Amino acid sequence: MVSFVAIIKKLVDGSYHVYTGKPLLEESFNRALVEAVRKRIGEFRYRPPEEVRERVVGSLDWARREICSKIYEYSREFGGRDLKVGLTLYSCSHPATGRFYMVIHEMESADAGEAYFGFDLTRDYREALRKYSETKRYLEEKIKGY
Repeated sequence: MVSFVAIIKKLVDGSYHVYTGKPLLEESFNRALVEAVRKRIGEFRYRPPEEVRERVVGSLDWARREICSKIYEYSREFGGRDLKVGLTLYSCSHPATGRFYMVIHEMESADAGEAYFGFDLTRDYREALRKYSETKRYLEEKIKGY
């Protein structure tokens, strides 16, 4: 099986999204994630989509705990906890991956039963900071009327 480090290394310089909630959106988002991952990680070409998604999310969780440190973090709750958003920019380093930056964007609506998880991996700090700043502006605008 492909290690967490190998998965992260092969996903650097890409953007990915996972969605749970409305069945048609969930299927569309998750199919896009699995297709993008399979293009970069040949070992996943014939693995079930659920396994691919679980391995990728598990790899990100491992990286956040073991090889990354937070640079910036933004989180808010709106509508009496109905909507939660979180955004974090990480600096990560491992001998097998080198230095890279990870931007993780999470959004959850308990009432709607929906959750969104997006992540960007890049070796360019300026690109990561730009992505973090743009996403933060988008979140602040989106939730003004919430």
